[in-house]
Amino acid sequence: NFARPRWEAVTPGQLSNPQVSPTGKRAIFEYRGEIFTVPKENGTWRNLTNSSGVADRSPIWSPKGDKIAWFSDMGGEYQLVVSNQEGSDQKRFALPDATFYFQPDWSPDGNYISYSDTDYNIWALNLTTGISEKVATDNYAHPNRTMNPVWSPDSKWIAYPKQLKSHFKAIFAYNIATKETVQLTDGMADAISPVWDENGKYLYFLASTNYGLQSGWLDMSSYDTDLTRSLYAIVLSKNETAPNHPKTDEEEIEKAGASDNGKKKGKKDGKEKDETPKPVVVKLDAEGIFKRIVALKLEDRNYVSLTKGPKNTIFVAQMVPNEEGLKVHKYDIEKMKAEEYATEISEMVVSSDRKKILLNQKGAWMLSASEDKMDASKDNLAIAIKIRIDPTEEYEQIFKEGWRFMRDFLYVDNAHGAPWDTIYEWYSPWIKHVRHRTDLNYVVDILSGEISIGHSFVYGGDLPKVDEVPIGLLGADLTIENGFYRIDKIYNGENWNPDLYAPLAQPGINVSEGDYIVAINGKELRSGTNPYQLLEHTADREIKIRVSKTPSTEGGKEMLIKPVQSEQGLRTYDWMESNRRKVDELSGGKLAYVYVPNTAGGGFTSFNRYYFSQQDKKGVIIDERNNGGGSAADYMIDVMSRELF
Repeated sequence: NFARPRWEAVTPGQLSNPQVSPTGKRAIFEYRGEIFTVPKENGTWRNLTNSSGVADRSPIWSPKGDKIAWFSDMGGEYQLVVSNQEGSDQKRFALPDATFYFQPDWSPDGNYISYSDTDYNIWALNLTTGISEKVATDNYAHPNRTMNPVWSPDSKWIAYPKQLKSHFKAIFAYNIATKETVQLTDGMADAISPVWDENGKYLYFLASTNYGLQSGWLDMSSYDTDLTRSLYAIVLSKNETAPNHPKTDEEEIEKAGASDNGKKKGKKDGKEKDETPKPVVVKLDAEGIFKRIVALKLEDRNYVSLTKGPKNTIFVAQMVPNEEGLKVHKYDIEKMKAEEYATEISEMVVSSDRKKILLNQKGAWMLSASEDKMDASKDNLAIAIKIRIDPTEEYEQIFKEGWRFMRDFLYVDNAHGAPWDTIYEWYSPWIKHVRHRTDLNYVVDILSGEISIGHSFVYGGDLPKVDEVPIGLLGADLTIENGFYRIDKIYNGENWNPDLYAPLAQPGINVSEGDYIVAINGKELRSGTNPYQLLEHTADREIKIRVSKTPSTEGGKEMLIKPVQSEQGLRTYDWMESNRRKVDELSGGKLAYVYVPNTAGGGFTSFNRYYFSQQDKKGVIIDERNNGGGSAADYMIDVMSRELF
């Protein structure tokens, strides 16, 4: 049954890679390798691709609204497809260096599409000639792909952040006509997220002057630093004033001889005044451009991205500690003032005309007027999409995709010496016999195992939904004795762990090791009954247990407790503390003991807690058995290698 074709409903939270049509009439999304458009008000959703065996990715709408483009692997490798807005009349463009591609951006004049690739290159595809030219290449690989191209309003320049040799990012601009590259920021602050002013006078961006430790993203020393960014503008022309240039209100004085001489207002020389807006021309003067960077009035916070807005407006996304999603501010350039626009936002894009904004708020999509405050009651985008899935076709594509992932994302080009093309031929015939996602995962796992490398995982997919029964656990070891269950050990959470809850060790619950549990929720518990049968569906719920000092149902005390769903934390901390006490005992109090479960967040927290609280000791034992991996442990090494003075 799992391999049979079927129809499924698509939920808003499953949609990804959102974009919006030029005037906000429709939104476009990717899901499960298909491209869908959804109307704001009238009409119905469309599946533009209808191809279970093909992965179609990263859709984008042309600025004129007549075309849509996306990446498709229909031919075996990803190409760029351009179609009309119904998905027909398709034209395919072969792309250089077959790999994976990201972040397409369509030039306002409709002639180019820029994009980035696996190897941190930016390309510009000429839609007339079909030729892609390489715009830039980043200096280093980085898990956060910030080197994303953004076209200027006159379609002459591509702006992008790029890592310097220092690992700090600077903003660059590439001229598509002259092939000139200009560095716009000096690299003394880490700069990201360039956004062009609608008139082409300014380029806005975010920058951090306290990014230092974050530049070593793989190092543990980058943890626990308060990264903040501020808002800046680059004055592109040497003849232009800054957006925060001083202003003063004065009465205009009419010049002599400047009366209208009977002419009607709004006319010039007896003719109607031409109201046609002049085309935007970006004038970028490279000389002295570092000196034309100005800070705009906005308190520095952990801002993560900018998005273009309506005239004299940009949207600023902020990451706030202990809050879900991002807080979005609407920043008025003229007033130099920000107001809160939306909260709990995970994605945000703006239409080409800057008048509509598409946001994902708590899994729902909102298509709003960018001039107005978002209103969930009227801006919610109704998602009623259905998708036809043919799993056997998907299996073929997923297998090929997995093979390509290893080919293109491995840190070296030689596949560790494995004959990668030949290995594909070895395993691809197996896919015809796959009838379940676990079968597919098994084959892909064997395939990737030919590389012989750690941190290679295969998981997920359409698996049977199994109803889980949350068993309540007591945080105790039980043994059968005298026909009843005796409490041999109670785990107490070691007090200083707020994320742990010990059901039998709470103040006021007078249970001791050696006591017997003789009943749970009024049901007698003897050795012939599995206690966990009586604890089904009791995790994190209050229950009553009867505890006795003797193996008997007579007497005893009834008390209210709350079982937990997992005892892993309780048992782990008990093991750690028993080791620490043992080391303290055997060393006569001279040695500290620190358990490091990994070199990620858990290891960082554990090291800081246990190392510094025992720094009065003569030495330390670092226990990293079953280390789960993570970052380079430079922070711990640095701390432990410091000499005493």
